[in-house]
Amino acid sequence: MTPGNGVYRPLRDFFYSLVRPPYLSSRHMSSKPPDPTRESPGDVAHALVRSALGAIPVGGSAAVELFNAIVTPPIERRRREWMASVGAALNELQSKTGTIDITRLSEDEEFISLLVSTTQLAIRSHRQEKLDALKNAVLNSACGRRPSEDLQSAFLALVDRFTPLHLRLLQIFDEGFVWSNEGYPVPDDLALPPMLLPSIGSYGELLQLDRTLLSIVIRDLVTNELLQHWIVENVTRTFDDGSFRCTVKQWKGRSASEMHVAHGVAILVDRRPGSYVTRTTHLANQFVHFLSKPPVKS
Repeated sequence: MTPGNGVYRPLRDFFYSLVRPPYLSSRHMSSKPPDPTRESPGDVAHALVRSALGAIPVGGSAAVELFNAIVTPPIERRRREWMASVGAALNELQSKTGTIDITRLSEDEEFISLLVSTTQLAIRSHRQEKLDALKNAVLNSACGRRPSEDLQSAFLALVDRFTPLHLRLLQIFDEGFVWSNEGYPVPDDLALPPMLLPSIGSYGELLQLDRTLLSIVIRDLVTNELLQHWIVENVTRTFDDGSFRCTVKQWKGRSASEMHVAHGVAILVDRRPGSYVTRTTHLANQFVHFLSKPPVKS
């Protein structure tokens, strides 16, 4: 297995063959641009300037070539950066696990569909958090850690709609967030608990966020049924980092469970019976894991 440009060549060539548009093929250069409805404003501006330069009576073609040499169309720059990033990640995963079968992936219609879908989403975003999440979805799919096709489509639709703040909050809640609801009634399932917002809004990196934005995002997660709230019954074990394990019951007494809780603005005070814990639902847990870097055994 010989690396090529830092990326294992069969992996790179296979990936490029899937996401490189026909009009950019080295064997067939077409003057037809991409569908304008899918271009970013920067690409539209790029096309307009090229047309204007080309209309110059003398030296127009040279001006176009100079412009092309200096200004790379944003959509193509994003595509190349995405291809390089995913290709390198696939190569790294292959070198560490040896579980990626290029022949199998090239014939795996489900994987190819996901790869094309994530590429389209990646080209439309510059947010690194989203790009990392999409790349992890590709890696998980490549090594066989994937939910059903319907869930994959639903998850990618959420990635497209959600902000990086949605994704970060889901990661926190997936590890458990404890907070006090003392003095307030048990809230309804799809209501935003009154003390959850000030608690999570005072936590670490979230302290500087606008509370209105935070409220909108948490309400979005609640109404999409991605969060569940539990009441601590007993703390069964504590850890040096402040996290703890506890038995919990869902409010209104519908079910009980045991879980590990890693976050809380006053975790040392609130890790006691009667405190509330917000966790992701089973569906949201699958969503978070699908967008997380696949584990690699040492």
